[in-house]
Amino acid sequence: MTFRNPCIILIRVEAPFSDAGVIRQVMLARHPNRRIRCVTRNSPIALKSSSSKRLPAAMRKIDQVDRKIIALLNQDGRMSSAEIARRLGGITARAVANRINALMEEGIIQVRAVVNPEALGFGVLADVFIEVEPGRVQEVAYRLADLPQISYLACATGETDIIASVRARDIQELYDFVIETLARIPGVRHTQSYTLPLRIKENTSWLPPDTLDEDEGNPSAPHQAQGE
Repeated sequence: MTFRNPCIILIRVEAPFSDAGVIRQVMLARHPNRRIRCVTRNSPIALKSSSSKRLPAAMRKIDQVDRKIIALLNQDGRMSSAEIARRLGGITARAVANRINALMEEGIIQVRAVVNPEALGFGVLADVFIEVEPGRVQEVAYRLADLPQISYLACATGETDIIASVRARDIQELYDFVIETLARIPGVRHTQSYTLPLRIKENTSWLPPDTLDEDEGNPSAPHQAQGE
């Protein structure tokens, strides 16, 4: 197991697989003195994440009304359909409710409680890159998925086999978990741990890139179509 210095920048990007090389080149241009590691998540195997459902098999395009509804729910998941309709204007509460139900049924959004780990004393976050014996990646990954300390888990392509985000109360607890639990799982060959002392953006706040392109980034700006 290796604990690495946080001077390395780790960025988790939601983007098409084909964009991975482009993203790496952009990061290298902006940070020429940094080491940039590009590890792509193997999309069929995201075993544990902030989303408990898999993505829909077929992509559906959403319109600007849907995008504004999503942005408002991202700000406050308890916001009522009536309040969303009032903020958007030109749409009824019933139409908003119908759109929210459709977005949820198609697996595009989820409305649920998001736990704040820091408020419960789990202030240490680390990404652990795990190398696994050939032919045992999924076996090890599904075993890791059952561990409550892991908040995000995915199989990857590139220099590592599995990426896990781990929550702990302190560095000692993190160290013990990696050494005594992860490293002892049959099939695990090597781990590299990166503590993340500064988080700029959480994946729970992710929105489609063009969600706020219109109306200068204001999701509450009125629109013209009712969108029943």
